[in-house]
Amino acid sequence: MPQGDYIELHQKRHGYRHDHFERKRKKEAREVHKRSAFAQKALGIKGKMFAKKRYAEKALMKRTFLATLSSKRGKRKLVNVSELGLVTPAGKVVWGKYAQVTNNPENDGCINAVLLV
Repeated sequence: MPQGDYIELHQKRHGYRHDHFERKRKKEAREVHKRSAFAQKALGIKGKMFAKKRYAEKALMKRTFLATLSSKRGKRKLVNVSELGLVTPAGKVVWGKYAQVTNNPENDGCINAVLLV
């Protein structure tokens, strides 16, 4: 057994603390404030690099959001969604009857939306 796996092994055997997921959620919520404070304080080349990275993240989020809004242009086809390997966050296989497929040449065959049955 590798020497650094004792934490994962303990979690596998005994599980997490009773408040593990609540603490994790709160830590992620506080992370936004810390990033904002750093963005306001960062000067010079560090600030420019951070702003560029943050702008790229926001642009990506905006593109994905607009892509979901403009998914009306695709064609609806009858497809077997279970073959695509789509799963819910709980790990169950998604069963759908119709899926909306994009008609963009660069994204040919990508699934936009699935009508669940």
